[in-house]
Amino acid sequence: TIASTLRASPESGFSIVTYSGGGSGSANSDSGMSFAHGLNSSPDFVIVKKRNGANGWPVYHSSTPLGALNINSLTSLDTGSYLFAQRRPSDSVVYLGNNPEINASGSTYVAYCFSQILGYSATGKYTGTGNDSGRFIYTGFRPRLIITKAYSSNSNNNSGWNVRDTSRDTFNEASKVIAFQNDDPTLDNSHTGIDILSNGFKLKADTNGQSNYNGWDYIYYAVAENPFKTARAR
Repeated sequence: TIASTLRASPESGFSIVTYSGGGSGSANSDSGMSFAHGLNSSPDFVIVKKRNGANGWPVYHSSTPLGALNINSLTSLDTGSYLFAQRRPSDSVVYLGNNPEINASGSTYVAYCFSQILGYSATGKYTGTGNDSGRFIYTGFRPRLIITKAYSSNSNNNSGWNVRDTSRDTFNEASKVIAFQNDDPTLDNSHTGIDILSNGFKLKADTNGQSNYNGWDYIYYAVAENPFKTARAR
């Protein structure tokens, strides 16, 4: 219902959308408005930012209950939030609530939309165990980049966004982190990392909540190092 400009690559499951808000921006309610995302399937991961103001970065993830996270915050999932109108995105549009962070008349926004593609990207959720023999998360490829975030309420608004990659960590354990929410975004906490493997990643001991705190629920988004649906040796 909102005119938007977008560049989309359905093959890689990624689009960038710009739009102008049309909602009241003053109430946390469903605006009845939406923007087109340009992908062939419902996005699993959506990040929005107001371009002409200092509001936050609302985040939708398909693996959590309805609500919203914030890319520049430690806060857990706000299940009462109507930032995304308490509706799952469809195959064609992302729904918007009335809130200045996402849909205020006269404001402009950018949205980054991701849908998982077999052999290229993977997204989902898991529950941490806290120990060094943690869960193995199957992605079907060797990840080049992995994003994790604790979203459950028992994380007590105390878990940030953590980005690990095989460019900075060329061998396991991968402990170098980019933290979206920090002014100084680089961290290196030894023995609280993950092992990046040929077909997924393995969680390690974790006492600070980055990726495997006992009982906390996490979301993840991973992108392949060599993105092929199938691969055969010559």
